[in-house]
Amino acid sequence: MSSSFGKNIFFLLTLNLLVKPIWIFGIDRVVQNQLGEEPYGIYFSLMSLAMVLGIIQDVGLTTFTNRHIAQNEHLFKSYFPKMFGLKLVLASVSFLVVFGLGILMGYQAQWQLLFFILLNQTILSAILFVRANLGALHLFKKDSIISILDRLLLILIVGVFLYIPMFQPQFSLFNFILAQTIGYGITLMTALGFLLNKLGGFSIRFSLPFSVSIMKSSLPYALLFFLMYLYTRMDAIMLDRLHPNGSFEAGVYAKGYRILDAINMISYLFSVILLPMAAKQIKQQLNISPLVIGAFKLLVFPVMLGVLLLVQFKDWWMELLYYSQNTYQNLVFAMVIINAFPMALVYIFGTVLTSAEKIKFLNKVALGGFILNLTLNLILIPTKGAFGAAVATIITQGITAIIQVIYALKALNISLGKGMLYRGFIFLLSVLIASYLLQFSAISDVLSLVILLMFGTILLFMLNIISLTSIKSFFNK
Repeated sequence: MSSSFGKNIFFLLTLNLLVKPIWIFGIDRVVQNQLGEEPYGIYFSLMSLAMVLGIIQDVGLTTFTNRHIAQNEHLFKSYFPKMFGLKLVLASVSFLVVFGLGILMGYQAQWQLLFFILLNQTILSAILFVRANLGALHLFKKDSIISILDRLLLILIVGVFLYIPMFQPQFSLFNFILAQTIGYGITLMTALGFLLNKLGGFSIRFSLPFSVSIMKSSLPYALLFFLMYLYTRMDAIMLDRLHPNGSFEAGVYAKGYRILDAINMISYLFSVILLPMAAKQIKQQLNISPLVIGAFKLLVFPVMLGVLLLVQFKDWWMELLYYSQNTYQNLVFAMVIINAFPMALVYIFGTVLTSAEKIKFLNKVALGGFILNLTLNLILIPTKGAFGAAVATIITQGITAIIQVIYALKALNISLGKGMLYRGFIFLLSVLIASYLLQFSAISDVLSLVILLMFGTILLFMLNIISLTSIKSFFNK
């Protein structure tokens, strides 16, 4: 177990758990409640389209940097100015391409929203690239600060419009998007400032031979993330375009996806630090099993418990979070949330495979996932709407996760141990039985939720899946 990994993940999680839940539940959720399903559904689908721009602008540079610079820190000063110059060129060209694509797809009436959403995605892509350099240089605390700065600024800016009566009449979807532009811009400037000491000054250069060479190395990563985007995010666009009441269905889907993103935030934070550390250990020919197993135990089982609590008490959660809900919307919410479990597995084992440069294999899996998800969505969305999209996602995420876990264990010689797998099965079965029995009790949903949470947490320690010793060791300096 890497003590550095534990210390840095603790700091990163602490900051994000302090700030991002306020953004998700106190700002973004309230925005949807005020705007309604259809306007927010349009925003959600435009955001999904904008992610295409982020992938094209990145062409795998972020992941390549996180892995390559972590293994070769001496290259940072010579690589960064030229790679940032490459990103600016890619940003300019891809912005025009995706904006034109959006217009061709029928978003002419929303062209202003589309323009600023794409601008925000461009700035966000630059932030992620700078963060990759911070992580590769093991400047994890600075990276952690940047990871929450944009949301902290947005909480302050958008919060004024949502919670101060004199500004509430001025709130609109456009102002919400414009606030993001301001927050992302300030965050990018701050992130670049953190790198100045390492760079010894800031400069931007563009070198065609260098750019071609880097893109050849990073394109496999770009292809991977593009394919993964297609089978995780294209459902929002397909809902909006294929279903007769598409904007509404996309809004319903977004209710579950907001909470899924909140869970995935934690999984993603694990992967951000796991990738450069695993890459460095692999280069040094060290055994990565302790690192992977530690991350697996501390992430996957708590996520499993969280999914069960959200699905079991879906009606209570929906009533708590949203003004508008019904049996159909609650079912969609639960179906979407289930995806957090296979996604957590991918964030661990997919990240380790990426650090080991198993990109060809991952691209094959992602291509299969895309074809499967596209086929299922074309069949299910026109008649089943958001429910059909959720079913398609569960099937796709489940299959791709299983394939990646099996391959990673074999290819990288990682052993989870039969004992831990057995204890994991006992944990899952016990919590499912307890959840089933609580349905027949006369106690309130809130008390039932607390009982199940306490039972699951105690069980994790009783089965020695997680122990105080292992947690202390994991976060020990």
